[in-house]
Amino acid sequence: MAEIILKTIEITLDEQSIKRAIKTVENLKKYLAEGLSELARTITEDRGKGIAQMYIAQFPAVDSGALSDSIHGVYNKSNHEGSISTDVEYAVLVEYGTGIVGAQNPHPGIGDGDWINVDSVSIGNKTYSSYDQEGHGEAGWWYPSENGWYEASTGALLAWTKGSPARPFMYMTMKELEMQAEHDGGRIIAQYIP
Repeated sequence: MAEIILKTIEITLDEQSIKRAIKTVENLKKYLAEGLSELARTITEDRGKGIAQMYIAQFPAVDSGALSDSIHGVYNKSNHEGSISTDVEYAVLVEYGTGIVGAQNPHPGIGDGDWINVDSVSIGNKTYSSYDQEGHGEAGWWYPSENGWYEASTGALLAWTKGSPARPFMYMTMKELEMQAEHDGGRIIAQYIP
């Protein structure tokens, strides 16, 4: 990243000059906070949702559009917190993968100090602590699916799987936003420095 000089403060070694420099620095702290707030808002509200949706579209999956449509980017200025989230329950299964296929194609954030390390995931009333907790292995399992096969004995539509690989759309969004913040941060913050 190129160095960006936001403000140059010149002082001489006399009391008045030092007081002016201190006042300038105190004022700059306020402007810097405003610039950082705008950077966080830009990253979460303006960019986060679109980037997450882009990654969802890039990872191969059967998708009704519900996951992509559920992505939200929100910045709360009062507590300086931003988030990019989804309320779709199966999003965590897409992110981390499932079954033996997921175990063979795990989430890239596992072991990454920048990612909140998850060693178990709760969905509804069930907690999963490994990719193949039920021990299905290569045999896989049947699950309800509108795109499945008709099961004569129960009348249900079922589909079979050995699981799915991790499709880390949120992790990739985080990495992309980190790069954008580093690349564009100085320019956005500089707009707030007089």
